[in-house]
Amino acid sequence: DLLYVTRGLCWTNPGADPIELAPLYGDSGVEPHAINAAGVIVGRSLHAYRTLDEEGNDVVIKTSTAAAWRIGEVNEQGELVAVDLSSGSGEFSTAFDINDCDGADIAQVVGFAKFAGGTVTWDLDCSNGLPVPAGPELLVYHGIKSRVNNLGDVSGELDNLPYRLLADGTFEELSVPRRATAEV
Repeated sequence: DLLYVTRGLCWTNPGADPIELAPLYGDSGVEPHAINAAGVIVGRSLHAYRTLDEEGNDVVIKTSTAAAWRIGEVNEQGELVAVDLSSGSGEFSTAFDINDCDGADIAQVVGFAKFAGGTVTWDLDCSNGLPVPAGPELLVYHGIKSRVNNLGDVSGELDNLPYRLLADGTFEELSVPRRATAEV
């Protein structure tokens, strides 16, 4: 199938109708991954298009851009408005997790960005209105599938093995039984 038609929905109250998450301009789908206590949702906006490869064969190119949405920030269609976290790179990126805002209304988002080379973090200003991103900053080269807690500690996967990166910069590969792989 050519187009991504994945829809992201958010329920603000039990029994309420869901609110749809808008994709970034030109995209056709979204995939939300996490939400924090301030009502900021992170995930990715999706796009697919047809082109010809070097031999002239018809191929489908699928892209993913890290994005954030805030409950209450809606467009004319009543959808939550997407914010691009990728700094406009155009390369594959996705946001996996977000922690709660600290005393300065800053939340930490972790994800993957091809242009940065692995696991990255964005700082989001969640004080009011649309979240304002700063970053990304590379955390772990070749790292993927990450999560973050409210202390800023990150867990993830590197070459199918789990790791944790503490907020103080301490990096530790976690031991697993032989032939096991990580899934965060």
